[in-house]
Amino acid sequence: MIPKSRDYKAEPNIRPLGVSPAVVIRYIDPTSISRQTLNDHVLSMLSPEERQRMRKFTQASLAHVYLAAHGLKRSVLGQLTGCLPNELRFEAADRGKPLIRGPAMATDWHFNLSHTHALVAVAASRQPVGIDVEDLSRQVPDLDIAKRYFSQREYQHIAATEPGEQARLFLQYWTLKEAFLKAEGWGLSQRLDAVAFDLSGAIELSVLDAAAKPTQAWRFWQNQPNPTHLMSVALITSAPNLQSAIDCQPWHPADWPSST
Repeated sequence: MIPKSRDYKAEPNIRPLGVSPAVVIRYIDPTSISRQTLNDHVLSMLSPEERQRMRKFTQASLAHVYLAAHGLKRSVLGQLTGCLPNELRFEAADRGKPLIRGPAMATDWHFNLSHTHALVAVAASRQPVGIDVEDLSRQVPDLDIAKRYFSQREYQHIAATEPGEQARLFLQYWTLKEAFLKAEGWGLSQRLDAVAFDLSGAIELSVLDAAAKPTQAWRFWQNQPNPTHLMSVALITSAPNLQSAIDCQPWHPADWPSST
């Protein structure tokens, strides 16, 4: 078995949204939602630009995930900021990271979005945040990819692990790297091999390339929100107990708000 950090928990931390954690995470399985439900409750939330991007998908399944993901994004941020979901306006920062442009009452919130075929998740915080989710059953690249893009210690850790556990360990490192890079606003290919993680205790970050020096005092959390998916988060908090700083709960179709 692979070692798990003290911040890894097999079940989400459930609490009311009224509590004020450092990071709020909501997730949903888009395959559990009918297209009619999304059309009825979510489509009207999207901006004209988002609808245009959705129409570019040639596969219906990809359009379905897109609609669920951006409906979740708008619903959660609307609930947190007190805005109507369809009032929220977004823009991309210099390096492409999405930000809330308006209304003014919402612009001090940060968010990040991640999705797979069967899981979409949004993380929201008053501080910058990054999130990545991956399907544990997916076909992961062979060890040559880890050898090329991971640190020597990360690669050796994966190579020394039982073959049946290597894919999971690969994704533990991969999702942490992507959550960090998304939180910083970097593209994945630009800095994938510039940092390394230590999973032997509390998750620790090491910088291997000065160009990837963190701009924030990031802390890292991993969770398995369901039996088939892994979630990693990069966040900012001074809470002694990292678990207490995170409100991670499933989002249900009945939770979709009205957009008007």
